[in-house]
Parts: sequence; C-alpha cells; structure tokens
Amino acid sequence: MKRFFVVALVVSALLYLTAESTLDRPPDDGVVRIRWATDPNPARNLQVEIFGKLQVLLKPADVTDWAALLGPLRSGRGPVAARLRESLDANAVASALPGEAGARAGMLKAINELLSRREAFGGAELAGLDLSYDARLLLAKGPGELTNVEVAALNRRILEAAFPGAIRPARRIEASVESGAREKLVVQCATGTGPDVIDVYGMAHMNTLVEAGILVDVTPYAAKMGFGPENTYPAIRGNLMIDGRQYRFPCNVWANCVIYNREIFDDHGLAHPKPGWTYDDFLRIGKRIVGSPGTSGRRHLAVANFSPVWMYNDLLIGLGGRYFTPDGLLSRLDSAAAVGAMQRYHDLMHVHKVIPTPAEASAMSSQGGWGSGAINWFSNGQAAMILIGRWYLCQLPNYPALRGKLSVVRLPRLAGRPSAGVCDTRAGGVNITSPNRQAALKFLQYLATPEYGQVIVNDGDALPPNPNLARTGRDLVNAVAPEPAFHQPFVDALGPARPLDFSPFIDAGQVERWVSEMISKVENRLISSPEAMRALAAEINQRVRRNLGRRPDLQRRFEKVTGRKWTAGWRHEDVARK
Repeated sequence: MKRFFVVALVVSALLYLTAESTLDRPPDDGVVRIRWATDPNPARNLQVEIFGKLQVLLKPADVTDWAALLGPLRSGRGPVAARLRESLDANAVASALPGEAGARAGMLKAINELLSRREAFGGAELAGLDLSYDARLLLAKGPGELTNVEVAALNRRILEAAFPGAIRPARRIEASVESGAREKLVVQCATGTGPDVIDVYGMAHMNTLVEAGILVDVTPYAAKMGFGPENTYPAIRGNLMIDGRQYRFPCNVWANCVIYNREIFDDHGLAHPKPGWTYDDFLRIGKRIVGSPGTSGRRHLAVANFSPVWMYNDLLIGLGGRYFTPDGLLSRLDSAAAVGAMQRYHDLMHVHKVIPTPAEASAMSSQGGWGSGAINWFSNGQAAMILIGRWYLCQLPNYPALRGKLSVVRLPRLAGRPSAGVCDTRAGGVNITSPNRQAALKFLQYLATPEYGQVIVNDGDALPPNPNLARTGRDLVNAVAPEPAFHQPFVDALGPARPLDFSPFIDAGQVERWVSEMISKVENRLISSPEAMRALAAEINQRVRRNLGRRPDLQRRFEKVTGRKWTAGWRHEDVARK
C-alpha cells in the first residue's frame, strides 16, 4: 500500500510538470496589476487609465540627477535628447539648470505631454538603447496595439534608458475594472480570489465587510500617503471609520438635492422653487402638477421617487431624527421625528398623490413610453422633480432633450428647520487578502489627487473626494452642465448633511433591510406609520439585546460605552441616566 501511494505521488508530480510545460503563460513583465470591484459606469475606464499613466509620468522626485538630464537636453546630445529638445522651449531648459523649481516643473509637464504620444520616439532614437525587458515586450506589440497606459510606460522606459542614472525606474502599476455582485465579495475574498480594491457603499456595507475581516485597516498608511479623513469633507469623515480606525477613502461624495425640469414648471404656470423653500411649498407645487394638465395638455408626475429608502432618510434627517441613541443601544426609529418622517412619506403618496403608489409605478413601467423606472420617468420628461445627487449628470448625456432645461435647489425645509438630508460616499477599501496591498494603497492615494477628482468633476459623478475641487459651483462646471448655479446647491447641501448613524450592536445591513421592508408595508397600506415605526424599533431593540446576550465582544463594548458591567437585565434608562 505504501509503495502504491509513492508511485501515485510520483505520477501526479510528472503529470503536473507535463501540464505546466504545455501552458502558454504570459511573460512576467514586472507590471503589478490590481483589480477594482466597482460599478459598471463607463467613466471607471478613464479613471483607471489616468491612474496607470500617473505611475509612469515624470514627477520631480523621479529625477535623481538633474545635471545628467539637463546637460544632454541643453546640447541636444543623443537622438532621444535631440527629439526632446525639439519639443521643449530652449529657454525653459536653460532656466531649469540653476535649479528653478517652477522652470523644472514646466519642463517636466512638456516632457510628460510627449510621453503620452504614440510613436513619440522612432526607430532612430531607439538604436543602441539598453531597453528593459518590459519595454521590449511593449515594442513587440506595435504602436497600434498598445493602450494609452502602455504608450506612456514605453516612452518612460525609453527615457530611463536614454538618460541612465538621471531618472528613477518607474514601478508600473495598472488597474482594471471588475463589476460584479456585492454578495460574492465575501466568498471571493475568503478564498483569495477577491479584487484588490473594493468599492464600499455606505456605512452598513463597511460594517459588514469589517465584521467579516475583509477590509484592511488603512489608518497608518493613510496618514503617510495623504488620504486620511482630513483630506475629504468634514461631513463624511466619521463615515470612513469604525472605532476611530479608517477602512476606506471616498471615490465620490454625495448629498441629495431636488433637480427639476423648468419646462414642466413653466407648462403648469409655476414659479421655480427658490433657496429656503419649505415642505409646504413642495407640497403645493406637487399637488398643482398632478392636479391638472399643463397648458400643453400633457399630464406629469410631480416627483420621480427612484429610492423610497433615500426619500425616507432625507425626511428623517430633515426633521432632526436618527436611527439610534448615541451609545447605539436603543433604536430611535420610534421617536417623533422618525414617525413624522414616515407619516410624511405616507401622505406624499396616499394623501397628496405627489409620488406614485407601488401599483401606479408598476403600471407606468409596463406602459410604452414611460421607461422602466423612476430615473427614466424624470429623464424622459414625464416627471417634474427628482430627489437625487449630482451623480445624475452621468445619465444626462443619454437624454439630449433635457439639456438646458434642468435646475437644482436644495431639499425643502421641514418644520421650520434648516434644509438638511443624508450624505454618504462610495469609497474604496483594500482587500486584506490582496497580494498587491501596496499597489492597492497607492490606488486609494490616487483617489485623493486632483487628477482623479477632476475626472469626477468632468463626468458629474457626484462630488470629488478632494474638497478643494468643489469649493463653489464654479469649480464643478462641465460640458453637461456649464452653469455654476446648477452645481452650487450640491456644494451647499453637504455642509448641514449628516450620514446615517448605525449601532455596533447590530448588523447595519439588517437594519437597512428592515427599514426598507417597513417602508414597503406603509406604501401598501398594510400598517400605519406609527405602528410601523414602533414595531421596527422594538424588533431592532430585541435583536440588540439578543446579540449582547450571545457575544462577549459586544458585552465588552457595552461596558466601554456605558462605564458599567453588562448584565442580562440591563435597562437603557438606567444606562442613559448613569
């Protein structure tokens, strides 16, 4: 029997070696390739392209010997230097020699423009150069087969070979977009097949991934690499962390406003909403729109309600409500603010008819010409208003008929309070099992750069992570919405906005699902708003108590936040009083 197992082992090894010898593996070109799990927005392809190019374009720190670079450039000695000299201003080269930082930066900018060009250097310039292995692999492809990132990488390698000792060899890192179902992430990461960078949607999603041990604690890296919480908006800094430790950095940041179609308002003879408008104004306008046809004879929806949960949460924050007490031990979803938000949501649908019922929405989606959902109803000119973030602009190029017809105003004020709603972020985190952790961290560092932020500005995908790129509406103008007034409300809305609060004593994703289920019951008139919120709070509180009874780690957290030892018979009133 022992001999049999030895023979079987030897045979298996021979079969493995034979199979390995037949595999056509790509050559190891030294490129670190990371995978980014994100949404299928086409703009992501441009974002990863810019990241890849930034790894190979010249920065001042990449030049290790300015004299060795500038000397040949000044004299034109060597074919590559001569080619560069043709593209550079002679005065710029001369003024860079004494060490003027501004002149050197200008010269590097001109060189980088050349590095981005296909066939920047021809065969004559390459003759005699000792090119790196990855450069020779790129040359073998031919110019027409190279990506824009590979073009810049090849030209950088040519520079390194032409000016030996003057330019630090670049570490090539390239990223690719990988869109897929979020529910697969836990399994993929646990088996070592997960992506390197993961888009984390909201606090609930982050809590789930941290609880599962999937995200890297990036706190020590962020402080050194410039993507700490202080590098983004104050309103969402706490939403990047759990227990004071950072696990993600924003890809974009959003707070909802009301985008409205001026043409529909004019058709119904309505004045456009002004800053500081109230909930009563909102109702008056909505009832007027749904109450009768416009002068064109067309009927319109008042509000395209694309996310019931988001609308409820905006109402909750607008009324000063929250999900939990500050210690996270008791649900506040049975508070007057929470019940009032749900009652207003119910009344918008069933009393004032400002938003369609589920049955009405289903009927409209099945009719020709209405589109397949609320965002399409607004985009097709069927609805007058939509409560949404600036990221709606990503949709606008698909609806050219809307160009020049849209304006924005902040959410209406509720109960005499200032305008306020929810804010949040789609943010990148690093997979703890990634074999490319350092490269993935550089991608998070990239998210804080002006280069990445400008892409977000240009494509309208909410607000850029870097607040310096969104100080006013003028900073955010782009080809789709060239008026600063369109963007300014989104900037203003972020100041008073607040992320949803969650409790460490209960799974945040479960709470979100229960809230969504209760909203659905209220929408379908299966339960009243006060009953719904009392039942929801009771269910959450029961789960908190059950979790505390089962988990010693939560009991220790209880003792930390309350200053008293956990006992099975604890009452929140006693804890709060202490």
